[in-house]
Amino acid sequence: MKILFNSKFRLSSEPFLLIIKQFNFDAEIVEIDNHQIKMIDQKELSQLDDIVEYIQLVGLLNNQFKQTFSTIKFNEELNVIKNSIIKFWNEIQIIGFEESQTDIIHQLSSIDQELGALQNWLQKNQFRYLFQNQLSIWDLILSELLIVVGYIDHFYIEKKAAELLKYIGFIESHKNFQLYKYDSEFLLKEIAPFIKNPNKYVLSVIKNKINSLHDLAITKGILYKYKDKEGNQFTDNCPVSLLPNPIKLEYFKNLKIKTLIQQKLILKMARDFEWYSQILIKLAQHDLFIRKMLEIQSKVEQSQNSCKYNLCIVRNDFLHNSITNRWMQVEYNCIAISFGFTSDRVQQYHEFLLNQYYRELNYQSYDDKNAQCMVAALSNAFELYNNNNAIVLIVVGEFEGNIYDQRYMEFGLQSKGIDSIRTTFRNLVGNVDLANDGTLKAFGHEIAIVYFRTGYTYDQYENDDQWKVRELFELSKAFKCPSMNTQLVNFKKFQQILLQPNHIQKFVSEEESDLLQQNYCKIWGFDEPDDYQRNHDMVKQNPNDYVLKPQREGGGNNFYDEQILLELEQIPKEKLNEFILMERIKPLPRLGFMLRRGHLDVQAVISEISVIGYFISSKDEILFNEIGGYLVRTKKYLDNEGGVAAGYAKNELLIFQINSIQLSCFFQFKEISYSFQFQDLSQFEVWPQLFNNPLGFIYYNYWSFIDYLGLFNIKMQSLDLLNKYTLIFRSPQLEQEYQQLRLKYIVPVFQFMMGATFIVSVIRFINSIAVGDMINAIIFAPLAVIIMATLLLLVKYKTHWIEKYMIFWNHIIMFYQALMFDYNSQEAFLLGQNIFAMHLVIILITDFKYSLLQFTNMILARIIIAELTDGVSYQTIIFTIVSSFVLLHSIYQINKQNRVSFLITYQENQWDVLLPLLIQDPFFLFTYDEKKLKFNLKLSNNLSDAFDSSIINMEEGFGNLLRNYKTQSLSLENFILQRIKNQQNNWIDKIIDLQQFLRSDNVIQIRYSELSLTKQTYLIIINKKEQKLQSYYYHNKRLISGISTFTLSIHKFIGKIFRQITHNKVLNQNHHLISRMMHILAKFPISQTQITYNYDVNKKLKCLLELFGKAYNLDVQYKSDKNPILITYQHQLDNLLIILISAASRLCNQIEIKLQQHNIIEELIEIKLELAYPLILLDILKKNQFFSKILHMVGPTNKVIQNEFYLSILLYKNINILHGFHRFE
Repeated sequence: MKILFNSKFRLSSEPFLLIIKQFNFDAEIVEIDNHQIKMIDQKELSQLDDIVEYIQLVGLLNNQFKQTFSTIKFNEELNVIKNSIIKFWNEIQIIGFEESQTDIIHQLSSIDQELGALQNWLQKNQFRYLFQNQLSIWDLILSELLIVVGYIDHFYIEKKAAELLKYIGFIESHKNFQLYKYDSEFLLKEIAPFIKNPNKYVLSVIKNKINSLHDLAITKGILYKYKDKEGNQFTDNCPVSLLPNPIKLEYFKNLKIKTLIQQKLILKMARDFEWYSQILIKLAQHDLFIRKMLEIQSKVEQSQNSCKYNLCIVRNDFLHNSITNRWMQVEYNCIAISFGFTSDRVQQYHEFLLNQYYRELNYQSYDDKNAQCMVAALSNAFELYNNNNAIVLIVVGEFEGNIYDQRYMEFGLQSKGIDSIRTTFRNLVGNVDLANDGTLKAFGHEIAIVYFRTGYTYDQYENDDQWKVRELFELSKAFKCPSMNTQLVNFKKFQQILLQPNHIQKFVSEEESDLLQQNYCKIWGFDEPDDYQRNHDMVKQNPNDYVLKPQREGGGNNFYDEQILLELEQIPKEKLNEFILMERIKPLPRLGFMLRRGHLDVQAVISEISVIGYFISSKDEILFNEIGGYLVRTKKYLDNEGGVAAGYAKNELLIFQINSIQLSCFFQFKEISYSFQFQDLSQFEVWPQLFNNPLGFIYYNYWSFIDYLGLFNIKMQSLDLLNKYTLIFRSPQLEQEYQQLRLKYIVPVFQFMMGATFIVSVIRFINSIAVGDMINAIIFAPLAVIIMATLLLLVKYKTHWIEKYMIFWNHIIMFYQALMFDYNSQEAFLLGQNIFAMHLVIILITDFKYSLLQFTNMILARIIIAELTDGVSYQTIIFTIVSSFVLLHSIYQINKQNRVSFLITYQENQWDVLLPLLIQDPFFLFTYDEKKLKFNLKLSNNLSDAFDSSIINMEEGFGNLLRNYKTQSLSLENFILQRIKNQQNNWIDKIIDLQQFLRSDNVIQIRYSELSLTKQTYLIIINKKEQKLQSYYYHNKRLISGISTFTLSIHKFIGKIFRQITHNKVLNQNHHLISRMMHILAKFPISQTQITYNYDVNKKLKCLLELFGKAYNLDVQYKSDKNPILITYQHQLDNLLIILISAASRLCNQIEIKLQQHNIIEELIEIKLELAYPLILLDILKKNQFFSKILHMVGPTNKVIQNEFYLSILLYKNINILHGFHRFE
């Protein structure tokens, strides 16, 4: 058999080439230039149905083919679907290959009828024939056609026939085609002559720049420590994907919201010991790990001194299921959350790639970092512990390849002034003490928090001594991240239990449980006697539809496909309840470019998205429940596990579809490339399964019914963002933002109205007393009290009730006039006018949906009251209704304009253009995120003129200004936060002098403004001219002061040397004078040039000890187990050692100094001094601020470590390790 087609394009060759190669058909493939497919074997075929029929006939001789495809006998109903596919295929061929065709997207309308017929048929059959393995060749053809349409217009199928997207998921995830369809060669194939493959472009860039990309990953801090076969350790790049993963921003926001609920669920589960212990007790019979943990936790429950708080950093993992088009929860993790900090570095890395290397892709990314959230988890717990002298204990494994990600937490805590120790369970044995009051000490330090980066599997506890250490941790009042009870509810068994409404609704509401369970997979246990047979039969029928999971964390523990049956048959029946059988999530892969240790791997990949957050709770309440950013782990499609640390996955960035992102489609006609850009604002779902294979350079966001004016001859449609009747935004987030803005002017009006009402009530009370009307006096006295109490209560605690409260009183006012029968006509007229004014004020400040309600009720109330009293004519009733609707229409237009103005402001499209033109001085425009408790910098400029020239990053300069400058004895950050907390919105514009914390003589002048836009916005403008004048003034002042001090010191020095030469008769006089001179000179200013040098600390110490020993007749003993060469600041370290040895020499006659590697932290060395009076020397060094300042420059802390017999200082081996860390993270 001969088959003739153009195999360069998928549209021409698929799925026929797939069938030929997959089932080893005896066929000769002949390349032709045109798009027609012909099969020759004694006859020539040109019609699609003839070709399919011929393949089916040939396939009858192939057993594998017969097992895969059904030979469906097309009845009249099935012929409709077959005919629709044929017509569909013919239309696409015309669209794709007609040389004069330019309006391709417009031409897609020709297949609308076929798409509708296909969707109707599939919905009617509910995909039943696919579940029954009745796959036909027509299904492959239809799937290919739908994918091609997705390349032409990504949203066309979604708009016209969304159910077909699930159909693609069914076909593309079929196990028999995966080896072919998800081969890199196939994924790099062009789709059609008129659609480019972006993956080819990306691959060409990567191949040309592979060395640069590898070095860039290392430069960005994406690091991992490896071991070779001989056990030698070395550092290289952490595995990373070179092309980010697209996802709809709305999807991700939804996952973040659900993660907040999931965290609340976890912390409430962890507090119910009786509940979770009953679930785990069966597992504990055969699982020693669970048994040990339950034993410890039972002691904690009985303890009076254990910590009353729960602290946990959580990672919630999701994977997209193409069959249901939904992101499903894989698992949640509560211990040793890794790569959160590295993920932030990967985001920066990918942003650079997108901006500098992949410029033609026109992608945009979304900045959503983890570092601040993860550090905040421990720092907030540290504040609750309320002892600044305590430290954080970080417990790690013996060898940690992920050491650099772990270090970020350590340095993040240090930036907040929180010290930490990094150690292992092995080192902790014998070094942990628990006091009677629950105070935990390790290595002599009080521990505020124990942060676990290990301890989640049984083999990580080597012996009972290490279990005893964990028990002491849990019984202490120190925070644990996580505590044992939280770790216990992290077992996979609880994913099965939480599918049961009676269990999950014990902790969260029915509505919240429904939200969570939307993303939960089906899970089956082995708890009942019949469960094994049921589960075994299910797996045997479709083994690739399930995953067998044990109660373990970390990669490499799960079983897939035929492995499940083998494992089920080997597991003892009594241990089966330690496993769960989970529905397998089936994502559709895309082409990935993965970099590991400088080597490129191009494979079909899938990505797992994780949301990272934390919670802190007490026994009675949730104190913190926050979320940070995300972690994306990308793995090869054929790899079943997903852990980066386990060697299976790569870190990655998400490309989000956010406001005003462009959609770019690249088409090619007659060897000419065109780029069309669309932009829109309505919200569409994104179907990630269309991201399998190259996407034809499609990138999108909020876009509605769009076409290109000119080439595509389709005009923009009006945006339907508002409900035209109630004027409510269709986007809940947008509506929430708008309502928060309205509260800013509703509250002042409400305060004024209530104040006026209070005054009127008081006047009426006084008047009633004066005229002897005790009934009114009794009414108005408590009324005034109620008004004031209501005002205070609503404004302080329930501002969102204010609007409904005013509506309630507006309805009361409606009936007030009807009760006043004793008014004369003039009084009645004035009363009516006054009441109408009150009506109007309340209606104007309430939202339009409530205005509509109030107007309706007002019309009915007026007519009913009038009819019940004297009656009115029909003309009056009509006039009342008409006048009310006229007023309502006016209010409608006002509210509509307000919302439109809000939309314009909300987009913030003009800030980046207008502000730099209006403000020449350096400025920062920022908002405050109340959920994440952080300031968000929106815009800035001229940063280099505002601060030290070394600060060139906007975020860094912004953080420097907020934290390092003070006003009114508060840092600028705390000053603004205090105003936010006190809801002080009356201060609009003011000039403030800021003073630097560390240099009180450094003062800058700013203009501080608070603006009420869509949300409270803050503007800081730095007075550059005044700043320069102040800088020159204080610089000159310091120079004069420094010169005077230097002159005075030199005079004293010369005088002292002269007296020593004249009177001192000590031996080795020259050595003594030299040492004194060195000591005094070491007190003079540190070299301002912080240049690092290779520093032989061993040689330097020997030289100084020999000099000072001769000068003071000392007995000096020096030991060194290594000869380290430091990379440090040479002049500063010289001065440090001179001061240290000089002070020790003058204190005692015998000194022992030892230079050694730090026993815990390998990046540090330790200098130990053993002498007679260590506490006196410690006191001398503490008083020497100059010594502390130098020590903090060359070591991790400015403190000298004190022991009963010795003192020690810590020095960095390589000071450059600090240069890669952001000072505010």
